[in-house]
Amino acid sequence: MKRLFIIFFIIAKVYILSGFEVGVLKYGGGDWYSCLGSVKNFIINIKKNNPHLNITISKKNYSPDDRNFFHVPFYIMNGHGKILFTEEQLKFLRTYLNNGGFLFANDDYGMDKYFRVFVKKLFPKEKLREIYPGHKIYKSYYLFNKGLPKIHKHNGGNPRGYAIFKKGRMVLFYTYNTDIIDGWDSAAKHGDSEKKRRLAYRMGFNIIYYSMTR
Repeated sequence: MKRLFIIFFIIAKVYILSGFEVGVLKYGGGDWYSCLGSVKNFIINIKKNNPHLNITISKKNYSPDDRNFFHVPFYIMNGHGKILFTEEQLKFLRTYLNNGGFLFANDDYGMDKYFRVFVKKLFPKEKLREIYPGHKIYKSYYLFNKGLPKIHKHNGGNPRGYAIFKKGRMVLFYTYNTDIIDGWDSAAKHGDSEKKRRLAYRMGFNIIYYSMTR
């Protein structure tokens, strides 16, 4: 079974020829769907600025136990509140990440305490490691010398990035106290400046590009 998963991701990595699909992760308890429009805007922006990359958004939104979940190499997780998965769903998600998949999680203000409980259940023996400026994810395509950009105020203070690594490979990247995905919306929705929205798009692209080349 694991060999099949690995084959799926090898095929998915050839994104220029076959397309690199981005999905929004479904979960119980919270508003996972809150970023659907934002992600669509983000993919449109990528295609506009990087026409050589064949990146698409998944036509369906999957939970980890859905039949075609493993066909998508990159998932985005967003929300404001609770995060609920069954034990079976956690098992599938763990297998997915251990065999080449990538998860980008964004705290849309209010998700943090639930996300940390979720990660502890997902990887009981691992700890979220803070990712400081200088890491490859901040310079995989665009250069962010100071690390994560601050997009939305929320709690104030500096934004922080965290990750889970398996065998030296980052499988999960979590952004806290910045709300990168808010910056993917129209300027009118949150009042973010053009500069902040540009930084949000670029940081999002860095995360995807890093996942492709890690």
